[in-house]
Amino acid sequence: MQKLKSQKASTLLKQASNLLLLNNTTNNGMSSRRGTIQCTGIINDVIRNYGTSFKHQHRQYGNKTSALVMDPNSEIHNLSSSLSSSIRLLNQLATQQRAQYHTTSGLLKKKKEKVEDEEKEEKEEKNNKDDDEDDTGEKQESKSRKLRLLALAVMTGYLLLYLTPAGPSQSQKLNKEITFQDFVDRYLGNTNLDHLEYDLRTNEVYVYLKDPLSSGSFVYSGVDKKESRGTSADDVAAASGIHAPAERKEHKGSVWGPSSDFNYYFQMINVDAFETRLQDGEIEKGIPPSMSPKIIYTGSLDWHSLLPSPFTLFLAGILLWSFTATARGMPGLGGITKTPEAVKQKVKVSFNDVAGMEEAKAEIQEFVSFLKKPEHYKKLGAKIPRGAILMGPPGTGKTLLAKAVAGETDVPFFSMSGSDFVEMFVGVGPARVRNLFKKARETGQAIIFIDEIDAIGRPRGNSMYGGGNDERENTLNQLLVEMDGFNENHNVIVLASTNVDVEGLDRALLRPGRFDRQITIDKPDQKGRESIFKVHLRNIKKAPGLEDNIPRLAELTPGFTGADIANVCNEGAIFAAREGKKQVEMEDMERAIDRVIGGIEKRTAPISQKEKKVIAYHEAGHALVSWFCKHSDPLLKISIIPRGKALGYAQYVPKEHYIRTKDHLMDYMAQALGGRVAEMLIFQHLSTGAQDDLQKITRMAYAAVSSFGMSEAVGPVSYPLPGDQSMAFQKPYSEETAEVIDQEVATIIEGALKRTKEILTEKKELLETVAHYLLKHETMNIEQFRELVGPSPFPDKEEKFREFLEKKRLQDETEKKNKEESEKQKLD
Repeated sequence: MQKLKSQKASTLLKQASNLLLLNNTTNNGMSSRRGTIQCTGIINDVIRNYGTSFKHQHRQYGNKTSALVMDPNSEIHNLSSSLSSSIRLLNQLATQQRAQYHTTSGLLKKKKEKVEDEEKEEKEEKNNKDDDEDDTGEKQESKSRKLRLLALAVMTGYLLLYLTPAGPSQSQKLNKEITFQDFVDRYLGNTNLDHLEYDLRTNEVYVYLKDPLSSGSFVYSGVDKKESRGTSADDVAAASGIHAPAERKEHKGSVWGPSSDFNYYFQMINVDAFETRLQDGEIEKGIPPSMSPKIIYTGSLDWHSLLPSPFTLFLAGILLWSFTATARGMPGLGGITKTPEAVKQKVKVSFNDVAGMEEAKAEIQEFVSFLKKPEHYKKLGAKIPRGAILMGPPGTGKTLLAKAVAGETDVPFFSMSGSDFVEMFVGVGPARVRNLFKKARETGQAIIFIDEIDAIGRPRGNSMYGGGNDERENTLNQLLVEMDGFNENHNVIVLASTNVDVEGLDRALLRPGRFDRQITIDKPDQKGRESIFKVHLRNIKKAPGLEDNIPRLAELTPGFTGADIANVCNEGAIFAAREGKKQVEMEDMERAIDRVIGGIEKRTAPISQKEKKVIAYHEAGHALVSWFCKHSDPLLKISIIPRGKALGYAQYVPKEHYIRTKDHLMDYMAQALGGRVAEMLIFQHLSTGAQDDLQKITRMAYAAVSSFGMSEAVGPVSYPLPGDQSMAFQKPYSEETAEVIDQEVATIIEGALKRTKEILTEKKELLETVAHYLLKHETMNIEQFRELVGPSPFPDKEEKFREFLEKKRLQDETEKKNKEESEKQKLD
């Protein structure tokens, strides 16, 4: 028995030895540690089961203690010795691995420190760069400040110079004016006279004396002044020995004018008159040429003539300032080809904010997927589309969809308007296009969005005024080259939006390789309007039950775009806040819809009772004809409260038809003529209130005849409607065809008018009933209308009425429940 135990113990210890020897050859510290732990477990089992007479020895390895109990005289002792040597080898291996670990840790630590140092250097470099930019900004600011101060100093100096008189001031001339005769009598020939200064600008002569306090003495040549009276100047000259006056020497003075230290001055007509009269005075007084006064001519240059007027200078400054301000915003003369920098737009809009256009959203999401996972498509050989153009009416969400792309992608997003490429300078548009695509390519992957691309993308060659090769066409040519020319744009996607149809854009712009996809975004249907209402009502504090009425709101807003629905939600919140409510209720939303459809309610409009009566019969006529026409839209509400430009209105729920027949158009025309016919039947006169209705039926009739081919006389042809741009200068048909079209239009309208008269003549009593109700209550819904006129003969209108009653019942229950909960909260 003891021998059997010894054999089992020997077998187990051999297993442990083999395991340790195997671990000696490995370089993995973790596997060696696990092997040692397993060996220790085996030895412990041997001790526990077979080692009652063994001696205990403890050996430490790491955090584990292996207890080896050996009998020196047994086989186990020999095996344990080999195990001990194996464990010592393992300890050495572990020591080497720890040293290697510390070495590796040191290298990692050094690498980490190096990375941290590099990051620190980059941060310092960035800070230094920011500091340099700040210094540059400060220098620029300091420079502009100095320029402003210099401009202010120049302006101040200019004003001082301009306001400074060109000669002596009026205060300096005060009490110093004399006549020429006074000068001749008192100072000409006087020894006290120093010189004269003649101001060529003002023709004033300034007298300068040697000593103003001295009277001086006169010099004569033997001719008595009294005897000279009545004699001619020639006689006096002969008597005095002066046969001819000597040529007077001209002295040039300051070009700016005479000095201010003169004693007297007198006025002359001109230089010739002054010199002639002075010579006559000298001859008269017998003054020899040597005693002639010295004359200095001044004021040959007037600085006022050199300076512009303050008004001219002010206009020049304004023009210079506006030019430099424009140049800062424009590139080129200061930055003409400047485009937005390649930065990632921080747009918070995502695809979750886009509703009512699921197909268009799916198309655009593919572009985002192309940019995020291009390798998935390249494996299949697919190429990334170059661009997509979003087309549709205003307000349908084209720009919102582009913003969602910016919010979903992590690539740089450029957003520009088509008008940003067009400036007054030739060559600016193409240069901006080149610069934009250059920056986009430098970023690797980028999205370019051009809003209202029709500003540059209209067809070439049909420019009406600017010729075929204007600046807009040059810009378009450059855009075509950049999108699909010799330059590679594999990772640059171009998105664009426009309100015009495909025919309004250049064909080269829409070919594959440029705008590969043309995505049309129409006005949303009822389901789409429900989705849009859910999006825009998320951020509004709603009353309980308002979300349940979203289908009702979508039904009340046929033809509304996403922008219109956003406006309705905002107006509803404004109405609720105006009345001090804490939540937006269905009533507020209905008021908002009426506000958006009809405009501001004008209850205080100065409408007479007679006019109000005409309006009531007019709207009642519309409602009755629509109720008894099969294809007309179901009635929803009638009101004679003025809104906007309308004095009253009847609201319908349009059926969303994609195909309309001639019967549909005839019923619509009859419905539109109901107001005019009602006025004729009741008041026997016509009014201007039906103008809008007549315009509608005229357009419908012309469309039926000339565009839809619904006239046998004209035939199955389609011509542009009157007022179309293509009809501005030339009609695509002859005068005879135009006459036939006019006759057919008149026939169709006359038929619709006859049918309307028949309906209202038969239902005249109902017309009176509805009009009286409107005069009393001003508004009427479909339920009240049906109570007065009875059920409609057409099942679809009755079905709409039943839907209205069901929705109204649910709405009333919700409002009642909300009211009860509100009262309960007040009591609590």
